Amino acid sequence: MIDRFWQLVLADWRERTRRYSYLVMLAFIVFFGFLVINGKYGVYPGKCRGVPTSAWVGGVMATATTWLMMLVGFYLVKTSVRRDRLTGVGQILATTSLSNCAYLFAKAISNALTLTSMMVVLLLAALVMQLTGSLAWELHPWQLVAPFLFITLPIIFVVSSLAVLFEVIRPLSGAIGNFVYFFLATQFMTTPLMVKRPLFDPIGINLVTSSMSAAARAVNPEAGGHLTMGFVSMTSENVAAYPLFRWEGIDWTLDLILPRLGYLLFAAVIITVATPFFDRFSGVAIARQGRRKRNTDDSREGRTQASKVIAMLQILSVPVQFNFLTLLIAETRLLLRRLSWKWHIVTLGLIVAQLLVPYPVLKQYIVPAAMVWPLVTWSSMGAREKMFGTESLVFSSVHPLSRQLPAQLVAGVLVSLVAICGALMRALVAGETAYFAALGSAALFIPAMAFTLGALSGGNQLFEILYVFLWYLGPVNHLPALDYLAAAPTADAGRVAIVVLLFTLFLLPIAYAVRMRQLRR
Repeated sequence: MIDRFWQLVLADWRERTRRYSYLVMLAFIVFFGFLVINGKYGVYPGKCRGVPTSAWVGGVMATATTWLMMLVGFYLVKTSVRRDRLTGVGQILATTSLSNCAYLFAKAISNALTLTSMMVVLLLAALVMQLTGSLAWELHPWQLVAPFLFITLPIIFVVSSLAVLFEVIRPLSGAIGNFVYFFLATQFMTTPLMVKRPLFDPIGINLVTSSMSAAARAVNPEAGGHLTMGFVSMTSENVAAYPLFRWEGIDWTLDLILPRLGYLLFAAVIITVATPFFDRFSGVAIARQGRRKRNTDDSREGRTQASKVIAMLQILSVPVQFNFLTLLIAETRLLLRRLSWKWHIVTLGLIVAQLLVPYPVLKQYIVPAAMVWPLVTWSSMGAREKMFGTESLVFSSVHPLSRQLPAQLVAGVLVSLVAICGALMRALVAGETAYFAALGSAALFIPAMAFTLGALSGGNQLFEILYVFLWYLGPVNHLPALDYLAAAPTADAGRVAIVVLLFTLFLLPIAYAVRMRQLRR
């Protein structure tokens, strides 16, 4: 049993690390570490800069890595159970004596190994920073490694277990689960700023900055009242104004280590909770039994079916006049066919709210909500053929680039326009032509982004992740560079419309080129 357990863990981990996407993610990790090393991402207690000692580099890099694992790592590993389900490997595993709990624990450990390998890359980057810096002779390995062991590693196991939990709970296994996790993760990461408790400090921000602030107050008495963490542009004026202080790191006592190890216990509890939700791939077996039964029934009607095939071939031999409207209706139905009536009720409620709420509320809250609600419909664009194995059928059709590609994009645009039709009407009535143009450009941009990312990745997860990040940073948090809906009260709607439209025009040739490359394979 133990041997089968570890063989499953290692096989799953090897399969992940031999993918091209794994190398791409490692390149992104190295780039992120480069930003931390160069000071683009840092922690600044008050108006002070830390001397890049082993303690400082380890603490900053560990908190940044933990932040990255919580927001990005979850989506990187949330495919393991689904892959076994789609490839049929799950059916083979279901026939073994491996228990459901052991299988899920193996998947969680495999997830953790994948994320840990990425953490090791950042740890090595921190080591390189020390060895190539001016303070290399002050290298203290324990001060450099300890924050990764006690801050980052426990959260990696929690994230890995949550990925398994979300996969086995069917309503959370898709785009809705991705959105729910992003919302919960961002809320939980801000909790330490309000609740000063070790168990409510997943990224260790209070643990690190409280010790840093005490050291920073020695050179600047006001350093403890303000904390800057994240991507900060350090100009020459800022560097001159921010005095240096020396931080000797965290004194890792048992009182600090035990709460961090408590996250490992929490990860085990998550897998225990997930076990009753795991169906042991019974849905796959039932579906294949249904297909087997249909095949048996068809074999009993061999002659009848043969005559039907001949009749269908005769019909197909007759030239059919192309009708774009018919193709557009078919593509729109494909986008909406998997949605329940509850989804349509919520969409209708958002449209009614757009017509009734005050105009500022409409721009800042209702329109952003309406433009993230159809995430499930957009996410299949460009990747539907790969996901459902219909590439040979769709790509062999007549003029797939000049007919089917525009139909898919227009169907996505129609979904966008329907989602914000109330806001578009309000903008016209109020004479807000610039805001109307901004919404129209966003309605074009989102399907173009969905199709391009779907065609590039062959799946829906890349678009879901990037779009949720874009939506959260731009329309929700009003980051000017990413506010593609002009949701901020001070946003220049006309400028937003032009920029988003230009970016859409940039995406369309990429989508065309990617689809052409798929056709030539």
